[in-house]
Amino acid sequence: MADPVFNIGLSALRASRQRLETSGHNLANVDSPGYSRQRVRLTSVSSLGPGGKPFGAGVDVGSAT
Repeated sequence: MADPVFNIGLSALRASRQRLETSGHNLANVDSPGYSRQRVRLTSVSSLGPGGKPFGAGVDVGSAT
């Protein structure tokens, strides 16, 4: 199993990449008739640690809406 810290960092990089791609898409289509801005929905991922205590486990990237 991968290191949890590695997974947190990887999820952050994926989220940043998706937001950057969506920003580029928005900029490229800003003058298109009928175009509306897209947004990426990010949600936090939590997990249970030792003793059943919750801790952050990264971010989940939703679809662009």
